[in-house]
Amino acid sequence: MKKFSGKTLLCLVAACVLFSFTGGEAWGRAMVEDILNGRTAFHWGGNFLCWVVHYPEEMVEPWVRRQAGAGGDPTGEMARELRKSLRLDDSTPLLLSVHGFTAEPVVLSPLPERFYLKTAGGEKIRPKAYDDIFDRPLTGLAQGLVFFPRVEEPFVPVLESPSGREMAFEFPEERENRVRKEEAKKLEEKYDQALRSDVARMESLLAQAKSEALEEAESLWEEELKKIRLKLEEVAAQRDMLRRRLDEALAQAAAAQRQAVEAESGKKSSPESEAGTKPAPAAKEDLGWGRDQVARLFVTDWKKGDFDSMQGYLSPALREEIRSGPELREFLKEKVLPEKLPADAQLKDEGGESVKVVFANKMLFVRTLRSAELGLFRGDAGWFVGSID
Repeated sequence: MKKFSGKTLLCLVAACVLFSFTGGEAWGRAMVEDILNGRTAFHWGGNFLCWVVHYPEEMVEPWVRRQAGAGGDPTGEMARELRKSLRLDDSTPLLLSVHGFTAEPVVLSPLPERFYLKTAGGEKIRPKAYDDIFDRPLTGLAQGLVFFPRVEEPFVPVLESPSGREMAFEFPEERENRVRKEEAKKLEEKYDQALRSDVARMESLLAQAKSEALEEAESLWEEELKKIRLKLEEVAAQRDMLRRRLDEALAQAAAAQRQAVEAESGKKSSPESEAGTKPAPAAKEDLGWGRDQVARLFVTDWKKGDFDSMQGYLSPALREEIRSGPELREFLKEKVLPEKLPADAQLKDEGGESVKVVFANKMLFVRTLRSAELGLFRGDAGWFVGSID
């Protein structure tokens, strides 16, 4: 089983500019988003929300049109890079996201035994490679790519939750097709029954006509045959009308569901803002700052990427482990934390001996929230940052 780290995933994404949504034609964006809307499914676990996104072959062409704009992609390089990053030539790529809502971690290891694709024939296809983040207990939001052998649609991703319950992620596109086929089958059975009833009535009339004179029987046959043909034409017209209405109703229901999911996701993606100005830092050898000041100063330098200044706010014990700005940079990389915080990152302080730094992060078309926890330490000279998680 081939695994890759979150760091590898981020480098891969940066290399293929998968996150680049600026510019491009509006119709190109709509097509990509419509495709992904049809290939996204959600499921609630006991203490977490899980969603799966399938990146199908059909998204490559509209994605390239959107990125290339009027200039196009004459060499085909953009398409090759996208296909390479998603391994579309020999894999079925899925993005697996798990958002835990409690302090209890979500354990999905070993992932190949818990996550698989169920084909239309009932076969279970296990992943051949996945992000090694799923080998660890998951807290907060965790996301990573999972690559399966190439599987023809339709298929249903299935995840076995830590409680043992199987969660099947049926994509809206396939659910709509299934419902449409079921309704069409019901209509066909209904009209086939009506047709059989008419045929039975016709045969009864024919049997009655045979007992009478041949000319009268032939006359009755012709009249009934005309009625049946007219009835069949009416039935066919009514069936076509009902099918059109069914397609319209399904499309409206799907649009309403997407709007509800997007509205709910918008509420959950709004971190609390925090007002206030941050004081200028004092000399690092004797900070003397209060608890809130140290946290604000540290986050301000983090937004600038000033690792030397950040290292000065660390507690004496942590400075023994991290002795310089470059070492602090490597420390953050190992924690899979950004080297430079976004400008809109916010402090979320609920008291106690730690504060949270909440910041937005883009992950394969999805904008999500992440957080880092700063442990605060009170020393003789004032407050310091004692841990970063």
